[in-house]
Amino acid sequence: MLNEPLYRKAYRLCIAGLAVCLFASMYQLGSQSAIGGGAGGSTSGNRGVAGNRGVTPRALTVPKVGGADEIGSGIFRITDSRPLDRVAELLERKFGVPVSYEEELLQYSGDMVFAADLPGNRATVAKFPEWKGPLVPRLGVVELTVPPREILEKISDPTKYIQEAIDSHQGNHNPGGFKVLNLGAYGFSIVMNAVADKLGQFKPLEAPLDVLVSFPEKDRSLGETLELVSKAVAAAGRTPFGIGTPGSESYFETTQVRIGAQNEPARNVIAKALRAPGQNMRSWNLHTLPGGFFILGVRAVEVEVVDEIGNTKLKSLTWPR
Repeated sequence: MLNEPLYRKAYRLCIAGLAVCLFASMYQLGSQSAIGGGAGGSTSGNRGVAGNRGVTPRALTVPKVGGADEIGSGIFRITDSRPLDRVAELLERKFGVPVSYEEELLQYSGDMVFAADLPGNRATVAKFPEWKGPLVPRLGVVELTVPPREILEKISDPTKYIQEAIDSHQGNHNPGGFKVLNLGAYGFSIVMNAVADKLGQFKPLEAPLDVLVSFPEKDRSLGETLELVSKAVAAAGRTPFGIGTPGSESYFETTQVRIGAQNEPARNVIAKALRAPGQNMRSWNLHTLPGGFFILGVRAVEVEVVDEIGNTKLKSLTWPR
């Protein structure tokens, strides 16, 4: 469609099945925080316990990050096709800072499996035994240790713990090599910076969001702003990314931002666009899809908190005004 915004094109591609994203991604959608929600510190967790007079409250657990199991006190094992993306979500909950995730297209056949081979797709395979699905990242395992809450409250920089997860990722020979970038006031990003080629040889790569971006400051929708970033990535000879996932297009259309960019890395511009004063804090993930597509999604940052009666909940964080 002529001049179709990228965030609507991404939605149409998913629905049409051209990117085969509905089946290929279903194993990773369950734990993603929903797009939307206004400003304010809303919490999720048990409701009604505080009003039960005479009942001894119990410390509740919040929904776990997909693929993450606590195998010891503060020791987590994450099993997922994108384990470091799950690490990003887990550490957001623990530290209360945005931790984003960026990947590149895999090339080596040994780093990929058919979607039907993933445990999360067993129900689909049971209904459609002949279905194999597209090639997607194979399962990987990462382990990391998170300090107890009383220590967490004194730590503002999770770099040490992100690096521990990256070291575990590489030690377990999971697909891709990664680094952690400190984005200052915008949080952190876990960035794929190496990949095995078709022969299985590990080679460094330049991340798509390393591309430098420039455009004048102006009032735009968030979708229009991110589309400018995507076009700059394409102009540099890299694959442009679609924006959003099915159901999120209104968020990108109605959210207004006013920013410009002067020869800045694409990820910094994305981070700047998402930092809306007084609004929900958000991180992003740049995923690849079957067929060579890229899709940029965003996630509300939530942190684990304990209320006055000992219940653990998730609280949405907001940017300072």
